[in-house]
Amino acid sequence: MQKPDLTPAKSVPAILSLLLLPAAFGSLAYATGAAVGYGITAGAAAGALPLAALALQNRLAIYKTLEWTTLLSLILISAVVAYQIFIPLIGKQSALLERSLPLLAVTMALYVFYILMSRLSADEHTQSVTGKLEAALSGPPLLLTLSAAVVLSTGILVAVHNLAAARPDLAFFTGKFLDRGPIPPLTILLFSWGLVMLLGKSYVLWREQRLLAKPARSLLIRAYRQTMHENTNTTAEIYLDLIWKKSGDFYILPRYLNWAIPILGFIGTVFGISLASDGIQQIISNQHGLAQLSSELGKAISPLGIAFDTTLIALSLSIVLTLLQTMLQRWENNLLTIYENRILNLDD
Repeated sequence: MQKPDLTPAKSVPAILSLLLLPAAFGSLAYATGAAVGYGITAGAAAGALPLAALALQNRLAIYKTLEWTTLLSLILISAVVAYQIFIPLIGKQSALLERSLPLLAVTMALYVFYILMSRLSADEHTQSVTGKLEAALSGPPLLLTLSAAVVLSTGILVAVHNLAAARPDLAFFTGKFLDRGPIPPLTILLFSWGLVMLLGKSYVLWREQRLLAKPARSLLIRAYRQTMHENTNTTAEIYLDLIWKKSGDFYILPRYLNWAIPILGFIGTVFGISLASDGIQQIISNQHGLAQLSSELGKAISPLGIAFDTTLIALSLSIVLTLLQTMLQRWENNLLTIYENRILNLDD
């Protein structure tokens, strides 16, 4: 029987998963009030799968097992976080807030771990040109970024809630996020989704920028050479057009989020004004004294806080996300310009 190859390149990622996954599932059990021991046991069972893959003596199999195990774990954790913490925060304060901070930290570590494993598996795998370009230009999968965004947005709401507890004088600020109905939390969720996608894309660009000087490791250079080898009729210009199109495809969803976030704010505005108008209409139709009229008028116009605060939050977050996207796209355009000159020099 052949012994597993326990070189650091193969064993270290598997051992890390054996530490991260029990920590994540244990934190999940703690946050939801379940037995922590059961969570650690479930995480250890999930982490044992990549460790068992060491027997295959194949780094690609190890990385792929780590990739899929981490992705499925993140999806499960985000679903529980959404149901147990995020959704209760929309309607009322969640009783699980104080116990959720360790889970939020470990989950974001899992997200970073997935990105690293995904890139390592892409480096190992002799895949198609499309696959290389996806790994080099598309960023993390949408389901992964959405799962991480659920956890990140929950963490932001938990931080806002804890801020109100630590600083009562800032309760007016936290109330704008937690006491204005479902629109502000959903706005933060969309903002977090866009932020996670841009951060994942930033890592991809940073790595490719470093590897452009190493043609044997750069996915973009390898994709070009494979294209020229497999399709002799393809010119460098045709290939570069494909690269620029592939680059632009990533920004379709971030642009949609930059459009949807202000729209959510405007929906909150219309919703708040509608509630206020209904209240004023009821006051007009009732016959009450002046003292009671003043009290009822205050209650009637209170929904205007929803109208103005939701728009304020949405527009502020949209400005930040649009700025980050513009900076990232400019960075990518500069990188692809350098890559285009490199390709044309190789073609010569």
